[in-house]
Amino acid sequence: MRPLYRLTFIIPMLCLTFVDPMLGQEPEDNLGHMHSAKAFYDQGNLDAADRELDAALRVQKKTPLAHYWKGMIALQRDDLRKAEKAFRKARGQNRKLTEPYIGLGLVYLRMKNRKMDAIEALREAIKRDPNSVEAYYQLAIVYKNLSFGDIAPFGFFKPMYVGKGIDALKRTLELSPDHPQANHDLGLTYELGLNNVEKALPYYVKQLESNPQHEESLDRMGRGYIKTGKYREGLTTLNRLTRTFPAIEEKIGPTLAMLEATLHLENGQFDKAEETFEAYIHTLPFEEQTIYRNVTYVLTEEENKRFEALTPIQQEEYTRTFWKSRDLDLTTPANERLAEHYRRALFSRTNFGENTFPWDRRGDMYIRYGEPDDRQQFTLSVGQLQQANQGSRRTGSVPTIQDMSDAIRESAQSSAIERHAYVPTGDARIDAIREMNFQQRYQVAVEASTVGLSAYRVESWVYVAVGIELFFVDQLNNGIFDYPLMTRSRDVRQVARQSQFHPARLAAELIKNTPEIYEHDFGGDPLGYYYDIVTYQGEGSKSDIEISFAVPAYQLGAQTDGQGEITSLNARATMMDEGWEELFSSAMQFGPFARPAVLRTAKNNTAISTFQIPMSILPGEAELAVSVRDAVTRKIGIYRQPLSIPSYTARTLLMSDIKLATSITPTIRKRGAFIRNGYEIVPNPTRIFASNQLVYIYYELYNLTLAEDGRSRFQTDIRVSFQEKQTNAIWRVLSQFGKLIGGSETDNELFYSIEDASDSTFVARFTGIDITGSEPGRYTIEITVTDLLKDQVVAKDTYLLVAEEVATRSSPVVRRIGRDADETEETMAWEQDDSGENEIRQRPSPSISLPENPLEGTTRANPSWEDLLRVLNTPEYALATDDSTREAVEDTTVTSFISRLKHNINQKRTGSDMTKDMVLIPAGMFLMGSDSTSSDEGPMQSIYVNAFYIDRYEVTNEAYKSFIEATGHTEPTHWTDRTFPSGEARYPIVGISWYDAQTFTQWAGKRLPTEVEWEKAARGDDGRIYPWGDDFVPDWVNTKGD
Repeated sequence: MRPLYRLTFIIPMLCLTFVDPMLGQEPEDNLGHMHSAKAFYDQGNLDAADRELDAALRVQKKTPLAHYWKGMIALQRDDLRKAEKAFRKARGQNRKLTEPYIGLGLVYLRMKNRKMDAIEALREAIKRDPNSVEAYYQLAIVYKNLSFGDIAPFGFFKPMYVGKGIDALKRTLELSPDHPQANHDLGLTYELGLNNVEKALPYYVKQLESNPQHEESLDRMGRGYIKTGKYREGLTTLNRLTRTFPAIEEKIGPTLAMLEATLHLENGQFDKAEETFEAYIHTLPFEEQTIYRNVTYVLTEEENKRFEALTPIQQEEYTRTFWKSRDLDLTTPANERLAEHYRRALFSRTNFGENTFPWDRRGDMYIRYGEPDDRQQFTLSVGQLQQANQGSRRTGSVPTIQDMSDAIRESAQSSAIERHAYVPTGDARIDAIREMNFQQRYQVAVEASTVGLSAYRVESWVYVAVGIELFFVDQLNNGIFDYPLMTRSRDVRQVARQSQFHPARLAAELIKNTPEIYEHDFGGDPLGYYYDIVTYQGEGSKSDIEISFAVPAYQLGAQTDGQGEITSLNARATMMDEGWEELFSSAMQFGPFARPAVLRTAKNNTAISTFQIPMSILPGEAELAVSVRDAVTRKIGIYRQPLSIPSYTARTLLMSDIKLATSITPTIRKRGAFIRNGYEIVPNPTRIFASNQLVYIYYELYNLTLAEDGRSRFQTDIRVSFQEKQTNAIWRVLSQFGKLIGGSETDNELFYSIEDASDSTFVARFTGIDITGSEPGRYTIEITVTDLLKDQVVAKDTYLLVAEEVATRSSPVVRRIGRDADETEETMAWEQDDSGENEIRQRPSPSISLPENPLEGTTRANPSWEDLLRVLNTPEYALATDDSTREAVEDTTVTSFISRLKHNINQKRTGSDMTKDMVLIPAGMFLMGSDSTSSDEGPMQSIYVNAFYIDRYEVTNEAYKSFIEATGHTEPTHWTDRTFPSGEARYPIVGISWYDAQTFTQWAGKRLPTEVEWEKAARGDDGRIYPWGDDFVPDWVNTKGD
C-alpha cells in the first residue's frame, strides 16, 4: 500500500477554480483576456491561458490577478521560483487580496525548509478573509505535512501541529460542509497524526457519502475497520453505501471481501474465511497477491535457500504441501493455519506497510508469531530524563509552549543514555520478561545527537511463549520501524550485553529455532480420549482400517452443570497420503446418550463410551487425523500421527493386526458398528483391563495352504510376557478354536500352543485370556502362526495394561438404559475346563480407574460402548420384567405422582407365576434405529440389552378392569360404569396415560419396557423392519384404512 496521502498536498493546488472578484474593476479589453485565460485554464491549456494573461498585462500592467494566475500556471509547471515571483507581484499590487497569500503558501509548502513561511502566508490570507475556505484548507495541509510527513527535525513539535491541523480542517468543513477532500484529510490526520483510527473512521465514511468514488477513503475505511476489529460495523456501512450508490458496488467488492473474511475467521468459520480470503486476494494487483502467496515469510533461512533453488512449478507444489502440513485439523475442509496466515498478512500490510512495501520489521515478526501478548509504544527523546507519555500509547494531547520549553531546558542536563519505561500490565509473566530484559539483558537507548532535537517512537513487543521482548524503533521518523541501532558506550559489560541480547540477534535466533507460532482456538477445552488403529486385508489391493475411540465419562462433565442430561459425540477421521492428498474422510455422530449424573474424575470408577470408524484405503505411508467433539461441553480432542498402512497383497502367509476387545460374540447379523466376519467385536481402545476381567484378542489369517482334502492345518502360539517386574502371572487361554497341544508358565511369561484347521485359506479367530490374579502392569501378547502344510511363519504382537480390580459397577457414571442402578454388566466368556471341553460361563465386568491423561504414556484406549446408548421415551401398554428378582429403578417423577394416589397400590398381585404368558428375550446385541427414515430413529447402531421377559400380548381391557377393581383406580374416560365396551374384553387397553400404565405395572409386579427392549422384542436382533422380515404383509397385522 503506497503512501497515497502525500498526493493530497498537490492535488488541491491543481484544482483551484478561476475565480476573480476583481474582474469588474478591469478595463473591458482586459476582462475579455481574463475570461479567455480562465476558459483555457479550465481546459488544461496552460500555454493559451498564459498568452491571454500576457495580453491582459500589456493592456494594464497593474493587474494583480493576472500575476496571481500566472503564478498558478507556473506552479502547475513545477516552476516554484517563477510562481513565487508572480505571487509576490500580485501581493505588491494589491495587499488586500487573499489569493496571492494563498499562492505563496502553496509555493512554500512545496519548497524545502519553507513550511513555516507557508504557515505565515496562509495566516495572512485568513486575516484578509476569515471565511476563506481555501486558506484554511491549505493551512491544514501544511500542518498535516509537518505532523506526519518527512520533516524529522520537527518531530518533537508534531503533536502541536496535529492539533492545529485538526482545527483548520474542522473550520474548513464549517465553511464548506461539502468540501471535496477535507473529510478525508481530517480522517487521515486522526489516523496518522494521532494514531486514532476509531476517530478517523467517521470522516472516511462522510467523505464516501459526499464522494463515493474516493478510492483512498474507501481503502482506508476498510483497513480502519480491520485495525479496530469492527468487522461487522464495516460490513454494515459498506452495504449501506452500496444500496445508496449502486454504481460503486464493484469498487466496494474487494473491501467487502476483506472484512467478510476476517469476520468469518473471528466467528470460527474457517472454511468460509479461507474461501473469502482467496476471493479477496484474486482482486488485488499481482504485486499485492504475492504477499499472501509467498511462503518464505514463515520459513527459516535454510528453508528459504532450498525454496529459492526450486523451479516455479516446484515452488508452487512446495507451498501447497507446506500449508497442508501446517493444517491443525485435517478432518475439516478448511485449513485453519492458512486462513490465519492470510489474516496476519492483511494485518501486517494494513498496520505496518504504510510507508514501505510490503511492511516494516514489525510485519516480519507478526506474520510469523501473530499478535504479541503485549505491545506498547512510547517515545525516547535524546537527552531527556523522562517523558510524560513514555511507556504508554500516544494520546492526542498537545503540549503547551511551556511544556516544550521545560523539556528543552531539561535536555541540556540529561545523560546520553536513558532507561525506557513501560506500563505494568498486571500480568506477572509479561512484566517479569520486561524487567528481566532490562536488568540482565538489553536496555533500549538513544544516543545524544548534535543535530537539533530528535524524538523517536519505540515499540516494545513481548511474546510470553518464547520469553522474549523485542524493540522496534522509528529511527528516521518516517513511520518505518526497525530494530534499534547499536549505541556507543564505554562500559564493556553494556556493549557485551547489547551484542548478546540485541533485538536483531534475539529475533534471528527465534526464527532459527521456532520459525512460526500459531495457537488455534478450537472453540472448546481439550477433550481427552483413547483411540486405537487396527488393519486388516481389504478388497482388492486395499487395506481395511478400524479406528476405535474411547471417551471416559468424566471428560463429558456432569448433569449438575445445567447443560442438560444427554449429549452426543461428533467424530471425524481423515487420512492423507505422502503428498498430502486426501485418501479418506469420514464424519459420524454417536448418540445421544446420557451424561454423567455427577462430576467424576479419572480416579473414580467410571464408564466409557466406545465407538468405531471403519475405512478402506490403499497401503503406504499416510498421515492420520482424528477429532472428537462433545456436543454439550464443546470440548474437542484433535490428534495426528504418521501411519504406515501395511499391504496384504502378498501370496505368502499373512496376519492382520491384533485387536483387543472387551467382548467377542458370534452373530448372524451382517450390519452393525462392531461386526466383522460373523463376530460382534466390542473394542477396547484403552488397552486397559481389570485384573478380574477377560481379555479378548481377535486376528485374521490370510493365504493359508489347503491340503488335498481341502483343509488347512496351522499352529498358533500365544505368548504373554510381563514387562516390568517378576510376578506370578496366573493367565489362562480360553479358545473355542483348535486343540490345546502344549503350554508353560514361568514367573514372567505364559505360553500356549494350539493346533487348528480350516476349510478356507482365510480364517478369523478370537481368543479369550483369563487374567485373574495377575499383577497390575504392562503385558505383551505375541501371536505366532505356522502354516503346517507349507512351513511358513507369521507373527504379530500387541500390548495391554492390567489395572487393579475394583468394585463391580460401583456407582456408574453412565449406565445402559433399562438397567437398575445396582445392576452388574454381564458379558459372555468361553472357558475351557480340565476335560478340554468348552463351556459358557458368566463373568462380572468391573469398572476400573483410568489414568489422568488418556493419551499419556502407553495408554491408548478404554470404553464401554454401552455409554453411547440413546435416551429414549418409554412406550405404553406392553409390560416387561428383568430376568432377576431386583426391583425396577424408581422414577422420582412417578414416585411423586403415585404418592398422591388415594389407594394403596403397593399391594402387588401375588400367588401367580410372574413369567406366565411372557416370552424370554435373551441377552445380546441387536440393531436399533434406522438410517433411512426420520432423523429421530437414526443412526442405526448396535445395542446390547440384558435378558428380560416381555408379555406375549398387549394388556387387555379385561386385565385392566381387574386392576381398577382391586385398587379403585380411575377408569378410562370412554368406559361406561367402570367397564369396557361390550365385546372388547380381549382388546388392548387404550385411552390411558403413561402414569396410569406405570401404576398398573407396579400393581402387577412388573414394569414398562424401555424403548430399547420394545424395539428388540418387536424386530429381532438383525435389523429387520418387521418382526417377520423387511416386506410388509397386510394379513399378518391389524390395520385400519389403506
